[in-house]
Amino acid sequence: MSGTGGRASRARYRNDAHPRAEVDGIPDLVRALLREQHPDLAEFSIEPVTDGRDNALLSLGEDLCVRMPRRSIAAHLALKDG
Repeated sequence: MSGTGGRASRARYRNDAHPRAEVDGIPDLVRALLREQHPDLAEFSIEPVTDGRDNALLSLGEDLCVRMPRRSIAAHLALKDG
C-alpha cells in the first residue's frame, strides 16, 4: 500500500454505528464527580469532544480532558489504563 491507502482501507471496515450509551448526562456526571473529588477543577468548562465506541471524551478547561466510559463493559478498560 502507498500513500493513504492503508487508512482508506481501514476506514472501509470500520463500523461507525456505535452501541447505545448506557450512561446519560456524562457532562453532568463529570461535574458532580469533580465537585466531590477535585473541587479545584469543578468550575472549569466541560465540553463534549467525541463519543467513541466505548468512551466519551470531554474537554476540561483549556488544557485538560476527561475520558468516561459510555458502557459498563468499558469501565474495566479505564482501570487497566490508569
